[in-house]
Amino acid sequence: MTDYKNELYESYVTTHTAHRKGAGSLADFKNRLFTYDREMGEFLPANTSANILDVGCGNGSIVWWLQQRGYSKAGGIDISPEQIQIGTDLEVKNIVCGDLFAFLEKNTA
Repeated sequence: MTDYKNELYESYVTTHTAHRKGAGSLADFKNRLFTYDREMGEFLPANTSANILDVGCGNGSIVWWLQQRGYSKAGGIDISPEQIQIGTDLEVKNIVCGDLFAFLEKNTA
């Protein structure tokens, strides 16, 4: 990744989202449950054992929502270590910081 992208994603929350939306909290996640249910719920697979990957998961709020709905294999990937750290601090499971293409190469072989 180029230097400017590294700089952008290293402090993405601090420099781009925190002043507008906050850094993220469990209360924020809970406030989104109804919206996520309404907007995406009908598209969820019936099989709660399905593998679901949220690409560009940010702090993991959608992954957390999926896990609350019983999708224990739901996970996410984001290139921003700051966002992943926020999700990890909020105990969102199965989220990782990394490059999508490297992740897919490693996990689909």
